[in-house]
Amino acid sequence: MQTFRSWAVAGTLLGLSSIALAASQPFSGTLTANDPVYNRTLSGNPPAALSAVGTAVSYDLFPFYVTAAGSYTLQTLSATLSPGTADDTFLALYQTSFNPLSPLTNAVRADDDSGAGSLSMFSSVLNPGTQYFMVVTSFSNGAFGDYTGSIDNAGANSTVIFGMVPEPGSALMMLSALGLGGLMARRRKAA
Repeated sequence: MQTFRSWAVAGTLLGLSSIALAASQPFSGTLTANDPVYNRTLSGNPPAALSAVGTAVSYDLFPFYVTAAGSYTLQTLSATLSPGTADDTFLALYQTSFNPLSPLTNAVRADDDSGAGSLSMFSSVLNPGTQYFMVVTSFSNGAFGDYTGSIDNAGANSTVIFGMVPEPGSALMMLSALGLGGLMARRRKAA
């Protein structure tokens, strides 16, 4: 079973998503002992092997998609993980789906320490209409704590949306409902 950040799922179920109208979308979370665990991959583009150190790391899963093609940078900006790992995060990107029981399947890119200190960072070309999953975890088992990060694109017209890619029919219905709601509000105001 896939576990998404609760705010992303709640927004998606209501037909809403966390939308950034700029070229950067922040994210944050907390790795806990109650999170699901998996055997993370090693760093790579794409990753080709599983870690012998991070065999049961807690993880947070962020489903997202983009509205413009381009090179996006995914990175952790800060982390306070314990015991003893301070900022040693690990990021992985999956396309289409993520299965913690098969961590190499659909893996696009993964990184351990390319950011500042022991933080994670990588760039990858992303395409609109494609479902992506970002996995945020730690380098080693049993590391818990808070982290922050961002998904960035240099293009001013890019948008990163946390949530699932809407089906074409449901997106059209939502836009139609918003349009009808706006017309009804204008009529009431005019009356």
